[in-house]
Amino acid sequence: MEKNIFTKRFSPLPTFGGVIFIIYSLLIFLNGEFLLTEGDTAWIIRTGEYIIQTGTVPSHDLYSYTCPDLPWVVYQWGFMVLVASAYKIAGFHGVVWLCSIIIASLMLLFFKLLRAIGSSILVAFPLTLLATTVATYDWDVRPGIVTQLLFITTLFILQKYKSTSDTRILYSLPLIFLVWANTHLGFIVGFVAIGFTILERYLCFISEKDSVSRAKERRAIVVLVGLLGVSLLVTLINPNSYKLIPYFLRIADAQQNDYIMELKSPNFHSHILISFQLMLIVLIASLAFLPRKAELGTLLMTFVFLIASLHSIRLSPFFAFLSCIVIAQQVNPIFIPDPKKTQANPSITEKLYARLRRFDELEEIFGSWILPLLVSIVVTLTVMSGYTSRIVDLSFSKKNFPVEACNFAMQHGLPGNLYSSGYWGSYAIFSLYPKYKVFIDTRFDMYGDKIFFEVLECEYLTRYESVDVHAGDPNKIFDKYQVNWVLTGKESLLAIFLKKDMWWLEIHSDEVALIFLRNNHANSLWLKENLRASSAK
Repeated sequence: MEKNIFTKRFSPLPTFGGVIFIIYSLLIFLNGEFLLTEGDTAWIIRTGEYIIQTGTVPSHDLYSYTCPDLPWVVYQWGFMVLVASAYKIAGFHGVVWLCSIIIASLMLLFFKLLRAIGSSILVAFPLTLLATTVATYDWDVRPGIVTQLLFITTLFILQKYKSTSDTRILYSLPLIFLVWANTHLGFIVGFVAIGFTILERYLCFISEKDSVSRAKERRAIVVLVGLLGVSLLVTLINPNSYKLIPYFLRIADAQQNDYIMELKSPNFHSHILISFQLMLIVLIASLAFLPRKAELGTLLMTFVFLIASLHSIRLSPFFAFLSCIVIAQQVNPIFIPDPKKTQANPSITEKLYARLRRFDELEEIFGSWILPLLVSIVVTLTVMSGYTSRIVDLSFSKKNFPVEACNFAMQHGLPGNLYSSGYWGSYAIFSLYPKYKVFIDTRFDMYGDKIFFEVLECEYLTRYESVDVHAGDPNKIFDKYQVNWVLTGKESLLAIFLKKDMWWLEIHSDEVALIFLRNNHANSLWLKENLRASSAK
């Protein structure tokens, strides 16, 4: 057996995985504006602040006037508290650094997972980049990044259990699911991972003829089923208790899902999905041209998530991680030399393996986690000091959000109810609440189909009724909810409609947004008193 000389001495040098963590946490932070492009971030911060201030998780809507006291299942409350705490300490820089740490951690753990199944750095590093490139589709200040991290953690634990058969490794699963159920509804995919592991062991059980092996598989199945049951029970320890899974099933069947971009099928004409297509090609090639080495459970789970991701692009990160595990298991034998072969004429891959072997062993150096930890601490303290604001500007982009228009509304105190789309409604929660409540925001699952389709009618001047589509009239909806001013995009269909309507006045315009006010006597008096001039049509 080859002696590992590296276990005898200490080195402060980081492993290759540590280098990945350091580089990507810093790169993501320095380019962190892309994490602040989702409207959800706005109400995540504000709700986290509410939970910290009151010590309670809201059970009803706080922010809209269209659905007062509507029941709201706040399944991501733990993540909200984390983000709000980071925002309180260091503003948007704290929020982005927190998310950078989470994302870099999931990259590091996935790299470690590939290394644990026998992949050399030559295989593990490119596959880590490929998988995480696909996963970037769901990288933002939302709890989806926590689900990605905990999904990889679950796969790592299950893989370690397969390798060692040590049941003690599985004891951390209930704790993981406890955290997961209080940060995101995505803990469902963790149960899927355990379920397919049980299926794999069952298939091994029925195919084994040796009684000792069958008994071993039977014990494994019992242990996994028991841990699955315990994990399911601990997910009930959350403010919403048993309501989470029924809630998940209800929103999964909502009609609005057909119109939400991230829940639609992938658009393969988009350059963003080139990495998804590349990964799919490599997966098919590895299975078509190489002997099957991939574990059956992982392979079946990969196919299930492939089908799921073709229905909803939001599920593509899970397919990405699983497919890269399958690819690694398929190609690993290529890079491992055959000890039966003579070394007189080693192949190119064998020569490459020999050169990488010493570098691979650096992963086992004790103490190699110290430098990444020190870098994390130093950057955290720098972010908390506010110094990073001199290096990078992080906030809601004025190109994506109606920053100037909302400042105008607050400055002049526009009267009455506000209408805006869901995306901008979320930003309005951040910038205008509690002075103004919103018509709708991106919590579409809470609002339900009825008001969602009313917003579509306002935004696209089209009324959706079952499978039929008719011309819509936003004014009917504005009258229904007593909307007095409208915040909309400068080039939107709604803006074009309101400019032609004599009953609306344009009172603000900037590079991104327009504000329209109802043209009536009360508002005319308000305009004279507050803006000192009436806008001409």
